[in-house]
Amino acid sequence: EDDANRLGEKVILREQVKELFNEKYGEALGLNRPVLVPYKLIRDSPDAVEVTGLPDDIPFRNPNTYDIHRLEKILKAREHVRMVIINQLQPFAEVSNDAKVPGESEAEEATLLPRGD
Repeated sequence: EDDANRLGEKVILREQVKELFNEKYGEALGLNRPVLVPYKLIRDSPDAVEVTGLPDDIPFRNPNTYDIHRLEKILKAREHVRMVIINQLQPFAEVSNDAKVPGESEAEEATLLPRGD
């Protein structure tokens, strides 16, 4: 029964850490709302986001990978956790879409101009 209680507690703590990280990521983006942290993109580009305020022995990563003790330590330090976006992260699909249509903004501007009829 104790194991079941600890497991339930770990699930709750993990969700709280996810919410904390989403909140801090939203702040880092300049928004006043939580934003889902793109953990895979950050893992692939670790220099893109700087996370400070975590306890010294805890690296920033997806909360699913932390044990219960690390989750507790992160939540105790919640007031100190900060994120700074160093390089804007974009999913590959968005980047390739932007690259596909280089003249799109000029085309949009042209449709906004009066046609002189």
